[in-house]
Amino acid sequence: MLGGHPSRRLLISALTLGAITLVSAGQASAGYGVAPANGQTFPVTIDSRNSIESPRTIDLVVYLDAQDTDPQVWVSESPVIDSFGTPAGGSVGGCSVSTLIPFGEQNKWVCRVPTLLLEAGKTYYWWLDFKRQDPGATVATDRISGPFSFTLSDAEPPQEPEEPVVEPHTGVSTKTVGSAATLPGSSRYNGRRSIKHTVLDGDLHNGSGFRGRAWPDLRRATRASRVVDDGTGRRCRQGVDTTERCLGAPPRGR
Repeated sequence: MLGGHPSRRLLISALTLGAITLVSAGQASAGYGVAPANGQTFPVTIDSRNSIESPRTIDLVVYLDAQDTDPQVWVSESPVIDSFGTPAGGSVGGCSVSTLIPFGEQNKWVCRVPTLLLEAGKTYYWWLDFKRQDPGATVATDRISGPFSFTLSDAEPPQEPEEPVVEPHTGVSTKTVGSAATLPGSSRYNGRRSIKHTVLDGDLHNGSGFRGRAWPDLRRATRASRVVDDGTGRRCRQGVDTTERCLGAPPRGR
């Protein structure tokens, strides 16, 4: 009696393992669309005739296992699918079982769709149409995975770099002494154009950002001069170039 227990337990374990195997086989994955993701956008460039220049193809990846047969990938301008699994709005691309390319992973295949018939700025729809016969089934049934959408968007042209803003150059004056009579007169000098010799008043600009005042005579001091005595009793102002300007006549007897 005790010796029969291990055999009974072994039988129960074997039956349980068999049941699990059958359930797993019945739950094998059916074919489905893998990529691109639904709603994905592909940037494209167009030529002078508004035809897509790049990319030349769009890769659609699908999954198919041993129970999946007669796969067909469809690409259409409309998501409407008729009762036969084909596009109701006409096909603009697709692949049959003979044109699918191995993806590099088990049970995955690539449908490489040329962009020759596609247009930039439009949305397209794709799906996988196939037959599947699950374990225990007597006939295969039609299956569809999709539709999924993708959009071809115009790639923005590269923007040209903006040119730096260059301040206008004043240049070198070509005026001479003979031009003095024809120069315009002004009481202000801004450092940009020549003017007639005149008494300057108001603000003075030297063209380098300095803003000062102009004086009509020597009785107003400047920072660039100092008061000196020329030895005759006159008070003189000596500029930075050592030039002296004196006011009044020297006292008599000197």
